[in-house]
Amino acid sequence: MVVGENKAKVMDIVKPNIAHFRELYGHILQDNPQVVYKVQQGRLEIDKSPEGQFTQLLALPKTLQQEIHHIMDPPGKNRDVEETLFQLAHDPDCGDVVHL
Repeated sequence: MVVGENKAKVMDIVKPNIAHFRELYGHILQDNPQVVYKVQQGRLEIDKSPEGQFTQLLALPKTLQQEIHHIMDPPGKNRDVEETLFQLAHDPDCGDVVHL
């Protein structure tokens, strides 16, 4: 964001076009087994179970997986990337680690 730019710019674009976004992305989200539609709340949620998080971690680009592995695999452990991602998926701080 640049100084002086409208901070609500994204909402100003998305809100009046929400029907178009739903039409454009709806089928992608409906076909994704990791996405659950919460009817009562009227929103979509991603599966945050360890199994769901592991699936999402495996879907990340390989370079990002390797960066996460580098952060999570202490010297001397010599685990493979998949093992590291599996351990991370079961960690309550998984989102924080990926955010780094």
